[in-house]
Amino acid sequence: MWQGEGDCYPCFCRLSFCDSGLACVWNGLGLFVECGFISLVEDHIGMGWVLRDHDGFFVAAQAITTPGPILPREAEALAVREALSRLKNNHLDNIIVETDAVVLVRNLHKPSLSPFGLLMDDITVLLSAFQNVKLCHVRRDANVVAHLLVCYAFSHCTSVTWVDSGPLFISSVVLHDLSIN
Repeated sequence: MWQGEGDCYPCFCRLSFCDSGLACVWNGLGLFVECGFISLVEDHIGMGWVLRDHDGFFVAAQAITTPGPILPREAEALAVREALSRLKNNHLDNIIVETDAVVLVRNLHKPSLSPFGLLMDDITVLLSAFQNVKLCHVRRDANVVAHLLVCYAFSHCTSVTWVDSGPLFISSVVLHDLSIN
């Protein structure tokens, strides 16, 4: 829905963009962010993010359920904002933010007073708090673990955080990703 492989847009000097549409390679932490919907009728959304080190190993993840409904682009922006806020609060830096929501990359510095525009303003402020950060658009198939976390949030209607050791339901995908790197 929001895919547009290879889109990249300049931002500010400390923020770099990847242009491949594939998972970015960088000697830092990779943050994969995904947001999804179970149903607008059920009035909640699920969000998920996973943080990996530069070798692709699991560092942390979160599956989040929050009240909805909200539009898909706002939900994607909310997921990125929540993930960045968590990383900032834990004083992490040297990060790649990867999302399959190209609308976020395209609208990063477009002023708007809409709910989406205000979320994008929040994201811009959070990104500026990091010393070294890259924002990348990736294909959906490069964001599978984050999508599994969204599914977990939907099915359990709860928010859960994992640190150092990930949940079993993502382990096969993480191992697969490690085997192809």
